[in-house]
Order: sequence, then structure tokens, then C-alpha cells
Amino acid sequence: MILKKFLSNNILSRQIITYLFITLVSFIVCTVLSIFLLPFFFDVEYSSLSIIVDHDYNQSVINALKFIQLFSCLGLFILPPFFYAYLSAENIFSNHKISRQVIILVVAIMILINPFVSFTFFLNQSIDIPKWLMFYDQNIYAITKAFLVMNSSVDLIVNLLVLAILPALGEELVFRGFLQKKIISFSKKPYLSIFFTALLFSVVHMQFEGVLPRFILGSVLGLMFYFSSNIWIPIIAHFINNALIVILSYPALNNKISFDLLNLEKFVRWDQAALSLIAVTVLFYLFIKKIDLEKKDI
Repeated sequence: MILKKFLSNNILSRQIITYLFITLVSFIVCTVLSIFLLPFFFDVEYSSLSIIVDHDYNQSVINALKFIQLFSCLGLFILPPFFYAYLSAENIFSNHKISRQVIILVVAIMILINPFVSFTFFLNQSIDIPKWLMFYDQNIYAITKAFLVMNSSVDLIVNLLVLAILPALGEELVFRGFLQKKIISFSKKPYLSIFFTALLFSVVHMQFEGVLPRFILGSVLGLMFYFSSNIWIPIIAHFINNALIVILSYPALNNKISFDLLNLEKFVRWDQAALSLIAVTVLFYLFIKKIDLEKKDI
């Protein structure tokens, strides 16, 4: 009761510090739990899971890394917003229904934006990034590539959970549902808040060769949430973006694709990127109009 009153005061720094403390505790608990449980499921020592990734990881190590990733996601992104919402008595989910037309528009936007986002990755390459930062890019790229090696439908389901469902739910609750909403309510500058949150969302991923494309995606997700006031919409959009990579990396489909999905920017021309941007702009306009109509009907 005291904590609810403490958080109900309109002080942004107090709310963010409280949220960060909850996140720290949650992450530590989940990390300790994952270390404790790891030997029961995998014949791998936690100390052997080095951050330095080579190309000789066996399936047992990859599965162990996915296990650690699952607990990291729970500790950093899933549990904190729910616990904070409980303590502050805030409603983190909207009660508004999402129409089929809105979902179709969201799916179409996330599919058609890929050429433009991939082209911005090419532009990102022209930025001079310090070599010590590139260390993180190389490791994360290697881990992602290893994760996307799937030998069965079980691997596909696990990847959809670890790489698509949990990140979409957790990251949107944190960055859009909590941070963006809080900054907008205090700054009264929605677009500046959306772009700042998108930049933070991009930097936190520690993949600096992809800062620009991830900033673009974060901005789109932020705008979707701002216009709809429904956190489920950016969650669905985020899931579609991640699930596309997972599903198209599955051998049954990947064997029919003649290019590397993780290096799509090599295959996108500027005119294709321009058409992608125009198509997404039109669809986003229709998305906003549809959302406005549905709000008037409530």
C-alpha cells in the first residue's frame, strides 16, 4: 500500500529508479535460477558458455544458450513490467479489441517494411564504428546464426518462443508500454519521446551495425502504440518481424531461398527500398484512419 502511494506520485525519476531496481532483482534471480537448473537439462557447464562464439558449437551448447536466453528475457523484460504494474496498480494491457482489418494492416506493414529496413542497414555500414564495439556485433551475429540452425519442428517452436514471442511481449511492455508512455506523459512531446525510446531500444541490443534499422523499427512500433493506445498492436508487429526471420530460416523454406536472410541488405536496391517506404507510408496512413474510426465507435 505504501509502495503504491510512493509510485502514484507523479515523479518520473522515482518511477524509473523503482522499475530499474525491480529489473535488477528480477534479472539476478532469473540468472541464478538458470545457472542452478542448467545441469539438470544439459550436459554443459555454465562457465563454459563463453561470450566468444566460434563456429564449432554443438547442438547441446546451442540449446543451453537458448535456455539461458529464455531466462534472461524473463528476468529483463517479462517479469519486471508485470511486477511493477502490480505494485503501482497500473493496467499494462488495453481492454480494447483489435479488429481483423487492423491486424492485417500491421502484418502488411511489417512485411513490406523489410526492404527499406534492410537498405538502412547498408547505410549503417558507412558509419565508422569503433572496433571494440564491433566485438559485440560479431558475437551476437554468430549466436543468432547458430540459433537459427534448426533440425526439427521442435527447434522451430523453441526458436519462435525464445526469439519471437518472448522478445516481442517483453520488449514492447518495457520500451513502449512503460518507458515511452512515461516519457510522453511527463514531457508532453510524443514524437520526441517515441524517437528517443526507439533509439534507446536500438542501442540496448548492443548491435551497432544495426542501430539505424532497429531505430526505424522501434520508431514504427512506437508510432503504432501511440496512435492505437493498445500495447498488443506493437507486440503483434514485433512478433511478425522476428517470426519472419525464424520461419524463413527453417530448412523446409530456407532450402528454396537463394540468399542469406541475415544479409538481406546485399540484395536490396535503392529503388526497391523507396517503393517499400512508399507502400508502408500508405499502409500506415490507412492504419491511423482505421484506428481513429474504431475509437469513435467505442
